[in-house]
Amino acid sequence: MKRGLLILFIFVITIAIVIGTCGALSSRNRYTLQIANLEDILTIEMTKDGNNMMITNMDKISDIVNMILEVKRVTKVASVGDYPSNTDDVIQLKITSRSDEKDTLYIYEKNQKSFIEKPYNGIYQISKEEYDIINNYLSEKI
Repeated sequence: MKRGLLILFIFVITIAIVIGTCGALSSRNRYTLQIANLEDILTIEMTKDGNNMMITNMDKISDIVNMILEVKRVTKVASVGDYPSNTDDVIQLKITSRSDEKDTLYIYEKNQKSFIEKPYNGIYQISKEEYDIINNYLSEKI
């Protein structure tokens, strides 16, 4: 009887360790998209295919930032480089804040899906509509 309880105890402890390890591993690599607070942002510089646009109007800055942060973006897909790989039509956003810090984001389409990538942070999926809204800001200048 004692032997059976010992085996059951070891089995339960083993299962608890396995479940705990799997849970820790699955939640370990989560990335959250974070940029400067809206009230600290001075400019957003947008660049695509050599077309450059500097946005200083706070209403437009607010529209872009709120759209990016409207949905709490979380991903398990890491960004491991300075620039998105294997994609064309990349829109670069350089967000400058009062402390002269710059957040760089890349917005692009790949395999008929749209993404925001923050270098060395994460790759976040966005809707086609969100991509089009940002892309249209550059079209206004052209």
